[in-house]
Amino acid sequence: MLKRTFVTGVLSLFVGLATISIAQEVATVVLRDGQRLTGEVPELDSRGFTVRANGHDQVVPVSSVAAIEYAPGEPPPEAKARLDSGQPLVVLRNGQVIDGRLVDIGGDVPKRLTFDTSGGRRDIPSTEVAKVYLYSPTQNAPAAAAAAAAPPPGAIVVPATQPWTPTNIRVQRGERYQITGTGDIGIGNNASSGVGGSPAATIATIKYPLQTAPVGALIARIDQGQPFPVVNVAQPVTMPATGMLYLGINDDHVEDNAGNYFVTVVRTAGK
Repeated sequence: MLKRTFVTGVLSLFVGLATISIAQEVATVVLRDGQRLTGEVPELDSRGFTVRANGHDQVVPVSSVAAIEYAPGEPPPEAKARLDSGQPLVVLRNGQVIDGRLVDIGGDVPKRLTFDTSGGRRDIPSTEVAKVYLYSPTQNAPAAAAAAAAPPPGAIVVPATQPWTPTNIRVQRGERYQITGTGDIGIGNNASSGVGGSPAATIATIKYPLQTAPVGALIARIDQGQPFPVVNVAQPVTMPATGMLYLGINDDHVEDNAGNYFVTVVRTAGK
């Protein structure tokens, strides 16, 4: 009897721990029109976010989502100004605020959330995340789009609907340039991308201009030369040839895209 009671107690403990782990995965998806969907968010792919509730899956386009809440509460004051400017970010449960764009959700329990940050790609377990903001909760969709349409002073506008945009900058082989970009573009099928590209929407069988970069990424070329990456690489970028610098979108079909990237190109010291 004692042995049976002990085994039953251990099994109950494991069931309880599993229940806690599952509960930690429940999140609230806040839509840009104010609606709230609560359930598991098991993945992010080219169609959008999957929200699973009561055994049913619902796919929500990325462009419709303002935030994903893993824990209740308002954004901390230091995050609000950045949110109102349209900057995506993540708030951790310990209060830390990280500038970053959510590009993937995967793994088991806890889920793995992947962000593009200024320091490169970063994976964070969902158990450490309080909120993920894709758009400011204080902005409606038209206001957010209008704010995103205003380029920073001196920036080169790179339209998402145009494969290549001339910068009117003639470079020399070996020169080094600091190339930084901001912005959010639509890349078709309700998917969006930042300058680092969208791995969740990348399809391996499609021939993109630069196969080593995700779809939607900001890329460059010299005249009609081969494309090369300009983000998520060691900075500054060394020019591989002499000629006109062009900036482009890593997409095989730009006609269904929307939005712009805003890019600053500055030559650094040295050759």
